[in-house]
Amino acid sequence: MDHRAFKDSKKTLEVDILRRFTAVLDIIVPPVAKTASNVRTLVLRAIESAAPFAVLQGLLAPPTTHVLSIGVTGLTVIATLATTQDLNLFSFHPMFMSVGCLLLMSEGFLVYRNGALVQALDPIMSGSFKENTRSIHVFCQICGGAAMLAGLAFICANKLLHGKSLVPATLHAVLGTCALLLVAVQCLIGPIKAASHVPVHRWHGASGKLTYDLCMLAVFSGAAAFLEMGVLKICAQGGVGLLW
Repeated sequence: MDHRAFKDSKKTLEVDILRRFTAVLDIIVPPVAKTASNVRTLVLRAIESAAPFAVLQGLLAPPTTHVLSIGVTGLTVIATLATTQDLNLFSFHPMFMSVGCLLLMSEGFLVYRNGALVQALDPIMSGSFKENTRSIHVFCQICGGAAMLAGLAFICANKLLHGKSLVPATLHAVLGTCALLLVAVQCLIGPIKAASHVPVHRWHGASGKLTYDLCMLAVFSGAAAFLEMGVLKICAQGGVGLLW
């Protein structure tokens, strides 16, 4: 077999493996995402019925959501540094995870909700509103995924440095691992869905909500376990809850 034939054979094998893997995802993910979506809907309805209408409308206003995503990220970073009192390997983990999840993933999620970011960037973008929305969503999610990957690398390096196991052993670690696995799935399926000329992997949106929920739970549980009790911790966790 010559070199070109070998490359073609290898590419065919890779495509076949990818097709089989996505076929498995098409079976497993939809029912899980649907169940999570139903639970999410019930929780949101309970919150809507309990919260004062004016407060709810204020929280859902586009300026509020964007200010919250930036403010809560900054507050979480400050609270982390106030707890560690140092820039070490561990401290970079919550900081990168906060930027990736609270800021970038939130903005990528919000772009389909209120369109404020698309409208703000529209003068410097050349596509249609729908194309620009997708472009901003993809950019935010890719950058968010990269930031979270960096956060994962820092915590793994810190564990190895101190001779600790990489196997998740706490609620925060388990939630974070599940969230990162779903982030990887979303990053794989997103480009395939965008490149397809026919509707495929319709569960991508629903699983995106599940991914976001798990990321926020991981951040919240991490802050609860790590940050020192005080005003910064209460404000950071409260801010995460409001943003979520």
